[in-house]
Amino acid sequence: MPLDFTLTPEQEDIKGLAHEFDEKEIRPVAAHYDETEEFPWPVLKKAHEVGLTPVSVMPEAYGGGGLDIISNMLIAEELHWGCAGIAVAITGTGLAAAAVLAMGNEAQKRRWIGDFCNAKTPVVGAMGLTNRGRGPTRWRSPRRQRKLMVVT
Repeated sequence: MPLDFTLTPEQEDIKGLAHEFDEKEIRPVAAHYDETEEFPWPVLKKAHEVGLTPVSVMPEAYGGGGLDIISNMLIAEELHWGCAGIAVAITGTGLAAAAVLAMGNEAQKRRWIGDFCNAKTPVVGAMGLTNRGRGPTRWRSPRRQRKLMVVT
């Protein structure tokens, strides 16, 4: 049985919304943010308001949109068409949110995923990784005695 890669009507609508957002909100300001190297907070806030951020695929139980992963990829693809730099600013939080969703306890998920999904006050998350014995071995934090950073 062959795979069917036809988008659902909802996915087509999401793709169209993201493309329209690019044309109206991202492309007109992309050069400005490239030149000034400012963080595109106004664009991020608008994207968050219309559901074009990675939190749109977070479970509804934590305040996310509950969209499927294909819809998330369609959004990312369209946002990158608008401007790769702004798209990374918008979609980068998804990495941090996915890590909390995959490895956090229930309290952490409710707190952090809820914060990421709050349309009134969007936040930016990040995640850093290193391997023991490799990576930035000269970097030391104030808590260098700890072997593990715990998010609470």
